[in-house]
Amino acid sequence: MTAVTDNRKKLLRAAAELFAEKGFDAVSTRDLCNHANVNVAAISYYFGGKEGLYLEVFQTYAQRVSERIRTVLQNYEGKVHTHESLEEVLRDLIGTIVDIRAEEPEVAIVLQKQSMGQIPGVKESFVEVTEPLGDSLTQFFQDMQDKKIIREDLNVRSFLTIMIESIWGYFSIQERATNLLKDGYRLPEDREQFVNFLAQLYARGVRV
Repeated sequence: MTAVTDNRKKLLRAAAELFAEKGFDAVSTRDLCNHANVNVAAISYYFGGKEGLYLEVFQTYAQRVSERIRTVLQNYEGKVHTHESLEEVLRDLIGTIVDIRAEEPEVAIVLQKQSMGQIPGVKESFVEVTEPLGDSLTQFFQDMQDKKIIREDLNVRSFLTIMIESIWGYFSIQERATNLLKDGYRLPEDREQFVNFLAQLYARGVRV
């Protein structure tokens, strides 16, 4: 790894952590550089300023999310013909979303706490990557409707939104340390049980 690549990665990690903890306005470029242990001029050099760094955090995150979910869809393309294979693809899809949320909680927290519209270009950039992914996910499940595997009356896009938000919401409740989940699954420790539970729940709810 070159020094340039290493410094960029350290700054992206520092930005995700500090923006999640304090918000964009409360974090200075000096805070970010100190946290990343890089020269104070590094943000301007690599990203053109704090706003550029903020934008890059979301761009790289959206790209990673898109690549990992597209891999799941590619692995199951043309292979879902039964209720069992429906549950299997849901299990892999849910597991991937759980892993993404568990591995990079800071970016997800920023997404949930702070409007992306605050910095010019962030929302547009994020949508540019994620909207085609949403279309691909929707088409994947609509194809299952055409094959009579899932219910014809299912609003696929609403279903996918609820499924993803249910996972993110579960993490958020857990992170707030409320008593609501005191007897529930703990993530990421109980990942397999949680993923199996959701896959079975959603498969039974949407299948014909």
